[in-house]
Amino acid sequence: TCKPHLAVCIPTAPSKDLRIFEKSLASIARHVVDASSIWVVSRRDQAIDAAIERVNARQYSDRPKAQWLNENEHFAFNYTWVRNALEARISNKKTAAKSYTYFVGWYLQQLIKLYCGRTIDRVLKLQIPVDTLVIDSDL
Repeated sequence: TCKPHLAVCIPTAPSKDLRIFEKSLASIARHVVDASSIWVVSRRDQAIDAAIERVNARQYSDRPKAQWLNENEHFAFNYTWVRNALEARISNKKTAAKSYTYFVGWYLQQLIKLYCGRTIDRVLKLQIPVDTLVIDSDL
């Protein structure tokens, strides 16, 4: 038997993904057989915490328990940083302010997906990086 070696990273936006998040997390916990850890990346949200707790309470034999990773504490960027970067590139800020709000969250999610492997390695203080499987939370 091979030792599980994948760190699974699930970035989620509580305001957008909550409806399907728990089902996706349960499916990942049950079916991703090579996972050594499961990380849910989001801002702090009680509904996300509760969903993680409910999924972790299920009996999935030798599967790892999901853990929460605060996107505001463990990444070198956050919502405000992305918003400011987008604002700096928009010429007409008054009319654009409403139109780019959705994209701030989208860009933030893409950055989290790109950097979650490094972040997990740093949080776990690993000398050798783990392979990272990134899965959308609205799978």
